Formats: sequence, structure tokens, C-alpha cells
Amino acid sequence: MPALTTVEGGSTRHQSELSAIESLSKAIDTGSIDLIAIHDGARPFMTFDLLDACVEAASRFGGGVPGMPPEAPLYQLEDGMARPLSTDALMRVQTPQVFRARPLLEAYRASVESCFKGADTAETMEKFSTVEVAIVPGDERNIKVTFVEDLFRAEELATNWENGRWRR
Repeated sequence: MPALTTVEGGSTRHQSELSAIESLSKAIDTGSIDLIAIHDGARPFMTFDLLDACVEAASRFGGGVPGMPPEAPLYQLEDGMARPLSTDALMRVQTPQVFRARPLLEAYRASVESCFKGADTAETMEKFSTVEVAIVPGDERNIKVTFVEDLFRAEELATNWENGRWRR
């Protein structure tokens, strides 16, 4: 198992990701790191099955991101009126987000030059690379614990720990 390294993050998710990716630049340059997975610590219930699917997609296409359909109907405001928005081609994404290391490093360096701060890794890759990003089926257990009500769902998942492949 490789040594654990801690990197100081930034004031935004984007800056924290940039710091982590830059800390790996020598290993990326030598080719000893081929893929990088970025995972949001606010999602404590990621399974290894989900990670494996993202790694497989990134190996094949260049990027792999878990996605889930929108939870509720969406509307677009047009001339003060709400119009239903087709959600057939929409996904809400989760982490882990896995990408080929070299294009990821290049995209984040380009984002600095443009003063861009993406909401997530996939957005930065979409804007600053030509890497194909495959969407793999997300996992409804891979919740983001952000609000107080999320803690109740997290407690339920933790109670049923044996229902997920959380360990290798």
C-alpha cells in the first residue's frame, strides 16, 4: 500500500483538487500514475463497486463519473411562466470522479490560467479537455451529508453497513 500523503486544501473544492493533483505532478510526469480518483468526503458511503465502475470507465474512455436521474421534476422559467423541462438527458453526478491523470493535470492548469473554478472535477474536464467522460450508474446510498436531515439517512446506512461492499 502506498504511503499516505496529506496536502493542504484551498478555500474552494476546485482549489483543493488543484493542490492534490499538483502534488502528484512528478508521478504523473513519470507515468507512474495513470488514473486519479477525486472523492468528496461528504459522501461517506461510496462502495468499492462504484469506485471500480468509475475506474473501468476512466480506463476505457478517459473519465468515469457516477450519475443518477434528477430526483424531482425540473422547470424552466420562460417569460415568467414555468415550463416542464425534459429530464431524459439530465443526470445529477456523484463522486468518485475518475480521470486519466495527464489530461486531468493539464485541465486544472488551464483552469488556473482562465481563473475558472469548477463545481466539480467533471465540469473542469468538460471545459478544459477533450477527454470523453462516461456516466456509470450511481448509487442511491452514496449520499452527500450536507444538511441535518442527511444525518438521519446516514445513520440508517451505517446501521445496515453489511449491505454494501465498503471494504476490499
